[in-house]
Amino acid sequence: MLPPPDAPDAERASWLTGWLHRRARPLSQDDVTRWHLLQAQARAYEAEAAALTPA
Repeated sequence: MLPPPDAPDAERASWLTGWLHRRARPLSQDDVTRWHLLQAQARAYEAEAAALTPA
């Protein structure tokens, strides 16, 4: 679940990707559940914002 690097140059992007892979740790079950709930909440907010946007 690592995001793509936003670094403007390839060397920085490569370093950042390597650092993220070295620092990555498995999430606990509670953290996984929280992540899924936050994702669902974000989708709900986006849907609500789309519904409130004038056509």
